Amino acid sequence: MLQERVLIARERFQSGVDRLWTLRRKMRDALSAKQGHELVKRVLMCRGTPGVPSSQRVQS
Repeated sequence: MLQERVLIARERFQSGVDRLWTLRRKMRDALSAKQGHELVKRVLMCRGTPGVPSSQRVQS
């Protein structure tokens, strides 16, 4: 009886974890496109003016 209850609880817990993971993955997929764009923009801003090759940047 106790073992059954433990198994059921474990299954329920696992399904909850799986649901959380799928939710996180969906959120990450939705964000990754926007976030990737933001990340690229931030990296470019940190490096210098976006769209300017490094060779020109060094000379200026």
